[in-house]
Amino acid sequence: MKYIKTDTEYEPKITGSPNGVYSVEIKEKKSFKSKGERNYFNEFVKKNNEDIRRVYEQNFVKIDNKRITEIIYFPSYKKAKNIDVVQYRPFQMGFQLLISEKAYEILKKYRIPAYNIIPSKIETFDKKYFMIGFSMIENKNIDFNKSKFYDFKLEKEIVYKNNNDYAEINFSRYPLETYLKERYNYDIINLQGEGIYFSEDLITALEKNGIIGFVRKKSILYNETE
Repeated sequence: MKYIKTDTEYEPKITGSPNGVYSVEIKEKKSFKSKGERNYFNEFVKKNNEDIRRVYEQNFVKIDNKRITEIIYFPSYKKAKNIDVVQYRPFQMGFQLLISEKAYEILKKYRIPAYNIIPSKIETFDKKYFMIGFSMIENKNIDFNKSKFYDFKLEKEIVYKNNNDYAEINFSRYPLETYLKERYNYDIINLQGEGIYFSEDLITALEKNGIIGFVRKKSILYNETE
C-alpha cells in the first residue's frame, strides 16, 4: 500500500498565521479546567520525553481521559483562521495533531493505530477540536536496502546501510521513498523521525470532504512486503 507524507498547513493565506508555523497556543494558567488536570497532562508529556518507548506501538501508554478532560487553546494572532487542522505550540511529545471534529469523524472510519485523544477547543473558534497522538513505529523497522533519502546539504540522493548509519542526526535529510520491513494494517503510519503518512484512500476522503489544513508532501512510504 502506498502512503503520502502529510504535514500541517503553514501557508499564511490559509492559516491566518503570519509566522508560517503556529496559529494557537497553550496558556498554562488558562488552558486547563483545573490545576490537577494541568499537572497530570504536563507529567504525562514529561514521562514521554524521558522515555520515548511510551509512545512506541508495542508498549503505547494510554492517557487517562478522566484526569484530563479538555485543553483550551488560544489564538496567537487575531487573523488566525478557523480551519480543520491547526498548528499549535508548544510541541507535546506523543501528540501530533489538533484537528476539528469533522476531520476526526473521517479518520475514525479508517484503520488507525492506537492513539490518545483529548477534547479541545480554541477560544473564539466555533468548531470542536481534538488533540490527538498516534502510536509510533520505530525507525529500526525501515528497510534501508530499499529506502532512499535526499541530503540538501550534499545536494544528492543518499542510501543508508543500516539503522545505526541512519540514526545519526541530520537536519538536511529528507525521505524520498521509505519502505518498511513488515506490513502494518493501518491507514495512518506515524514513523519515528519522519512524521505522519496517510494512505491514498484516506487523503482522498479528507480532500473530498473539504478538510482544510493538511498538506501533501513529496515523500512516499510503501507499507508492503514481498
